[in-house]
Amino acid sequence: MRAQRTQEFNVPTGVLAYTVLWIVLAATQAGIGSTALAEITAFVRGRRRTYDHATAETPAEDPLVHQVIGAVSAKVGSARHIVRGAAAVVEESFLQVRGHTDLEDPVVVQAHARANIALSEASLVVSDLILEATNQIFESGGASATDASRQLHQHWLNARTIASHTPLIYRTQAVGDYRINGAIPPFHSTARNSAAAEAATPSTTEGA
Repeated sequence: MRAQRTQEFNVPTGVLAYTVLWIVLAATQAGIGSTALAEITAFVRGRRRTYDHATAETPAEDPLVHQVIGAVSAKVGSARHIVRGAAAVVEESFLQVRGHTDLEDPVVVQAHARANIALSEASLVVSDLILEATNQIFESGGASATDASRQLHQHWLNARTIASHTPLIYRTQAVGDYRINGAIPPFHSTARNSAAAEAATPSTTEGA
């Protein structure tokens, strides 16, 4: 099915509206990671309970805990840098298509592909980094870190929810198809019921 030739976009981001939405989601994931890092660092700093086989008197002095926090920090920092790099590509593409509404205009197609692929690649890596980081924080806090009142588990859940928005398996496939075959990614990403499923669903009005 060919894309609608022209389309009115009642948003400032125009024909790159969905790509800009994705950069917001990727930036949100990086922000989740930053908050998780700040909260687990504060938790470790104030924690006094440790273990017989620990390497220091307190978690804040323990080189093994330092290693965990350092690894989490590296992942969160890398995610932020990746998001900024992708955002720069999206901004450049946005400036190129400003005022354009024809989805078959070569300028629009190429700018869309460049921005979409850059952001898809970024989203794949950022999602992995933040999901790993928000899981790894618990290695530094023991069972106390899982206390529901601390809400540290919420960071992983929030990151997982964003990663499931336009599932990453489809982003990966789109990147691969573009790199191998030059296939332009869709301008939109919306959920739908399959035609077969719709046909198999009994009508609620039958016999009425």
